[in-house]
Amino acid sequence: MRVPEHHYRSSHAASALVLVGTTGIVLGMLLAPDTLWLQLHLSRLGEHGHLSAALFNASLVVAAICLMTMGILVRKDMYGIDMPRGAELIRNWFISIAFCWIGLAVFTYDQHPHIHDFFGYGEFTLLCSLMFFLKNISDAFSDRTHYIGYIAVLTTGLLMAVYHLTHSISLLSVEMYGLVYAYAWFLSLTNDISRQRRHF
Repeated sequence: MRVPEHHYRSSHAASALVLVGTTGIVLGMLLAPDTLWLQLHLSRLGEHGHLSAALFNASLVVAAICLMTMGILVRKDMYGIDMPRGAELIRNWFISIAFCWIGLAVFTYDQHPHIHDFFGYGEFTLLCSLMFFLKNISDAFSDRTHYIGYIAVLTTGLLMAVYHLTHSISLLSVEMYGLVYAYAWFLSLTNDISRQRRHF
């Protein structure tokens, strides 16, 4: 049975996530009162209560809602293509990452550095773990999605280690590199499901 295009909701949620997240970062960069964030990290864009910080943090919360929605719809779509193995675990993993994003927005680094770091490294660990173990969790996704995840985990993990051990690169560069791969992975994962639903 051919499923109408409007049923491809998980891919819509992924696209909305990328759009909202990118818009928030760009607005934060353009409206930031200084350029210190270039030497530090993305979290700097959400500090000190400026308009740019409010927009950046609000976009992070909205992106988190998009990620929660994506997780719920990925689960539903996996059942829709009769490949439910791991669906609940993947949904719960995405929701946990989304809560970390909300934590990052609410507990800004300048006010609550330790709590902010907990959520920051928490979402990094959760996302990398899901990328790395996805093939063991479910057989619903393509080799392309798995390769993107493996490359993201290995290279971003290496860059993070270089940052902490040598400080020869900025945390911002690690974050931006990982963010691009995360967006690509979200889009690839949901596109896999959409493509299968067309022929189901």
